Amino acid sequence: MMVSRRLISSLIKEVQKQINTKAKYVDLPGTEMGKVVVRFPPEASGYLHIGHAKAALLNQYYQLAFDGKLIVRFDDTNPAKGDTFFERVIREDLKLLGLVPNQWTILRITSNFS
Repeated sequence: MMVSRRLISSLIKEVQKQINTKAKYVDLPGTEMGKVVVRFPPEASGYLHIGHAKAALLNQYYQLAFDGKLIVRFDDTNPAKGDTFFERVIREDLKLLGLVPNQWTILRITSNFS
């Protein structure tokens, strides 16, 4: 079942209201609605941690607040450690967090540093 952006936005607002959070987000003066593009770039070499979750949810906040676009791009900058297993696990974890990106991409970089 696909969760709508409107539902996620209303849930975020309701949770913030209920816990009376004093969290502050950085204002983006001069930002135009519909023109904000944010990305979350996990590397598929391990599990997500709390810092990843915070960054992903903060990006989603700005995506929703400005009717923008959220891109999740797997940065495979270390092919020796990258693993499709972790790509799948990260996708599942982000889904559990309620993250609804507009686009999923994988950036494969092959470098020879030897």
